[in-house]
Amino acid sequence: MTEKEITKKDLEALYSINGLEDVNSFIKDTLKSDAPLLQEIPQYLLSLGGKRIRPILTLLCAKAAGQKELSKELIHIASGIELIHMATILHDDIIDNSSLRRNKVSANVKFGTSNTLLAGDFLLVKAFGLCGLLSDDIVKETESACVALTEGEILETPLYSDNHNIDSYINIAKKKTASLFSLSGYTGARLADCDIEVSNKFKMFGENIGIAFQILDDILDISADQEKLGKPIGTDIRERKPSSVNIFWLESNLKSSDFLRTEPNNNKNEDLIIKELVNEIKDSDVLNSAKLLAQKYANLAKNNLEEALNASNNKDSKSANMLKLLVEYTLSRSI
Repeated sequence: MTEKEITKKDLEALYSINGLEDVNSFIKDTLKSDAPLLQEIPQYLLSLGGKRIRPILTLLCAKAAGQKELSKELIHIASGIELIHMATILHDDIIDNSSLRRNKVSANVKFGTSNTLLAGDFLLVKAFGLCGLLSDDIVKETESACVALTEGEILETPLYSDNHNIDSYINIAKKKTASLFSLSGYTGARLADCDIEVSNKFKMFGENIGIAFQILDDILDISADQEKLGKPIGTDIRERKPSSVNIFWLESNLKSSDFLRTEPNNNKNEDLIIKELVNEIKDSDVLNSAKLLAQKYANLAKNNLEEALNASNNKDSKSANMLKLLVEYTLSRSI
């Protein structure tokens, strides 16, 4: 599915970019509160690990657009975007009633729903405090991204209650996942002194790589090893989510896909049923259809990136190549 095989050396290069350690340190320093649980819950989430794709994207877009030196503002916005993402993880696990996060007990199970909800709110306020120090257009873009996140969450209704299709799926993915990717692209470029037009090209790059990223998450819900995925395989089937895989499955006319149109009924045999359904999907063309869709949006992202770089006055080729590598990594993910 990818043009380039991602090596361990490539991943090490992505995760050793200048500024990422500053972001990680700044986030840890930001998680301070007079209420111990508001500090403990985000620290627990951080301890579970994570890809830090959004701050990596922010830093690389700024560098690719010509920023030579790390600025305090860039570290702040990259950290703020990651704090928003962390907040959505805490809130999502509550909404989905998830018991596992990266193979560990989820925060809502460990600390309780109310405490986890408040910790998510705490992270959002911290993020807004950082973003609010920047230019008016960055504040506006941050607000728009957070509104989109909320819209995407509420639009992601189960398949037994609404007739979703690929178009509605893409709309949800744009809002729920890609909004922070597009915010990363836009803010990185703006802090590299790009004008609005060029920054919007980086924004579109972020949006399309974010959509591809979400489609790969859908695929991994079926194809990944549970130990690596960190949660039960087939969770999207269990929750009847309008994922790309589930929608392609419905469109495949396989009789078994009718399962998605039925409300969960706490059937004791559901685990076994889902295991069988996962295997059936693997044996069909459903995953290939999803992979082709991911490739489509990755290609759009590559085109957006070329347009953005061509319009940049002081582009940095090394960082530009790292962004291209990030697209390939998105498509090649196994976890």
